[in-house]
Amino acid sequence: MALPKKGIRKINVKGHYYSWIASGNDDFIQLIICSSSGQGQKLLTQFDYHHSFKSATDNCLRQQLSITPNIVRKVIDYGLKQVWSQFGAGRFS
Repeated sequence: MALPKKGIRKINVKGHYYSWIASGNDDFIQLIICSSSGQGQKLLTQFDYHHSFKSATDNCLRQQLSITPNIVRKVIDYGLKQVWSQFGAGRFS
């Protein structure tokens, strides 16, 4: 099953083309990745809206997360290392 056409983005990772979409929910950001052909497993992941980190003064700061092509590339690499098959059936979470 292919992703919806509206809001879809494309990325090339190691010679393979993927389509991805990030959508906000009440509690998290959902990222869905699949082969650009529309065939195969979807890779599903979730992110919190805010990322906490410590500053130089040890105050905890919260920064809003943006899903960038770099994050998508890292998720694809991680999924492939965890036996995600972009050409297999079903979904991989």
